[in-house]
Amino acid sequence: MKTLVTWLIAVPAGIVVVLFALANRTPVVVSFDPFTPGAPALAVGPAPRIVVMFAVLMVGFILGAVAAYASGDAVRKRAAARKKEIRQLRRDVAAAKTTARAEGGPATGETLPALRTQ
Repeated sequence: MKTLVTWLIAVPAGIVVVLFALANRTPVVVSFDPFTPGAPALAVGPAPRIVVMFAVLMVGFILGAVAAYASGDAVRKRAAARKKEIRQLRRDVAAAKTTARAEGGPATGETLPALRTQ
């Protein structure tokens, strides 16, 4: 089923991309000089319009990915801190169980809910 859905989406999308590329083959010059449009100092090209469009899309995708990664930094730090805290709490529980067994007390957590075994 997953393969069928992939084919139903990927093949038409690929056909649209190919048709779009064929329709936009005209060469263009990308200029970064707004003052002298006739003879720009900073210009790239001529290149096919589709190449320029895909390059812009790729740059936008990469910048978006970098921004998404950077915005998740606080979440990753909180997750790491919580993992560290969980490891410490598990060590504390294990130590409490060991101490309870050594003292002859209830090691199954009859008195402490945190020590209950499941």
